[in-house]
This record gives sequence, structure tokens and C-alpha cells, in this order.
Amino acid sequence: MITIGVDAHKRIHVALALDEAGREIGEWRGPNSQAGWRDLSLWAFGLGGERQWGIEGAWGYGRCLAQHLVERGEAVYEINPRWTAAGRQRARKPGKTDRLDARAVALFVRQEAPLLPVVQLEDDSAILELLSTERDQVLAEIVRIRNQIHALLTHIDPEYQSRLPALKSRSGLAVLEAYDAPGHHPVQLERVAGVRRLARRLALAVAQLDLVCLCLKSGQSRAHLVRPGHQTRKVVCPGFVAQYGCDDTGEILCRSYLDAGQHCSGRVIDCSGYPCITGLAERRRD
Repeated sequence: MITIGVDAHKRIHVALALDEAGREIGEWRGPNSQAGWRDLSLWAFGLGGERQWGIEGAWGYGRCLAQHLVERGEAVYEINPRWTAAGRQRARKPGKTDRLDARAVALFVRQEAPLLPVVQLEDDSAILELLSTERDQVLAEIVRIRNQIHALLTHIDPEYQSRLPALKSRSGLAVLEAYDAPGHHPVQLERVAGVRRLARRLALAVAQLDLVCLCLKSGQSRAHLVRPGHQTRKVVCPGFVAQYGCDDTGEILCRSYLDAGQHCSGRVIDCSGYPCITGLAERRRD
């Protein structure tokens, strides 16, 4: 069994191969690109024999390479840098270089392969992970913009909350986009203009959130969220409830951040096998 360790970086990957006895039999260095992945695969194939791979950062800079190898039937393991740190410190030539890191990864895989996490081919759960991350980012952006608007309005009119609709309402957003206030001082006029600019940014962010929610609904319907070999059953996963807002009947409520009165629904199927969904931080619906 040949063991190949890869130290993955944003632009360059470095690989080092060990034979069954732990002797170095080859080294490769090349770009983190499709051409580079193909070249690395050909280099590894030329070594002969069965192969196993360890990639430091298989879900980071090495993600594309890991998926490239898994698609071709290679056994790939995810390696956390902390696991190889001790090995580098005990090396005869202590230090940290790309080559030493790749060697440390290969040695670790050679010793611990049966206990290491195996990199699997990405499926629809990866799409849901991407969309849930995007949803969190958009929500955070909405909160930031709303806080900026509140700060400006406080300087313009400390009693604005009694004069304007709630900022989470559609009518409130429409008022902000056309906001005006008495006064002719240049600073005050610029604050008013700032509110209108932020309101337009808020409208775009809300529209983006609505689109992401629809994509989440479409994605879960396409994937059915069923693991191979598991019986399909209608069940609400607590993590999915917290993240996407499901009621106790198993309906996904695709609810806008501004308008809780509109929703679109879809069935939720068993998602207990998806770590990117289960175990998420609890979040109440607005």
C-alpha cells in the first residue's frame, strides 16, 4: 500500500509518497488547479500499487483535490493539522516546510488510517450546507444594516420609533427608501440620504434572503434528505427546525425576514444523517 500525504495551500499543493515500509518513494509539487490535480493523479498512478491519501485541509484549500480523487475511486482521509504537529516536532529535522508537512501527513495516515475520517463524494447535503451558510451571512448583513439605520435615525429624530412603521415590516422598508426629515443643515441632510441608501441595501438583502429560502426549499425537495438504506419517514429534525423554521407537522416555513405572513411549505424527511444540518445552534423564528 502506497501512502501519499498532501499539504494543501491556496495556490500550491505538495505531495509526498511512502511505500509499505515507510520509505520515501516520490515527491510532487504543483498548482492547485484542475491541470494540477490531473498531473498529481498521473504521478500517483505511475508509482504503481494501491494507494491511500491523506490531505491536510481536505475541507479547505484541498477540498477540490479531495473531491477529484474521490471521484476516481481513491481512498482519501481528512487530516487535521493538530494531529501531525507532534510528529513534526519529533522528526530528525524539526521544522515546518511544505515537504515536511506532507511527510507528516503521510506518516500519520500510514499509522492511523482505520481511525481517520474518510472524505466522501459531495452530495445534495453539501448544497444545503452552502445555502444555510449563505442564509446566516445574509441574516447577519440584514441585522448590521438595520442597526446602522437605527443609529442614523436616532441622530435625526430621537422619537422616530413613534413616527415610523417597524423596520421589520414591508411598509417600514418602503418608508425608509423615501425617507425625508425637516431641516437644512448639511450634516442632517447627509444623514437622511444615508438612511435612504441603507434602506436600498436592506431591500436587496431581504430579496436575497427570500431567494435563498426558496433555494433551500427546492434543495431539500430534490435531495429528499434520505440516507441510502434508510426507510423514508416524515420527521422534523430539531436542527432543521431551528435553522429553517419548521412547524410540528413537518412543513418547512420559507418565511421572509420582513413578512412572516407569507410562507411556502415542503415536506421534511429524515435528515438525522446530515451533520451539516443536525446539531445547529437553536434559533427562534422572527
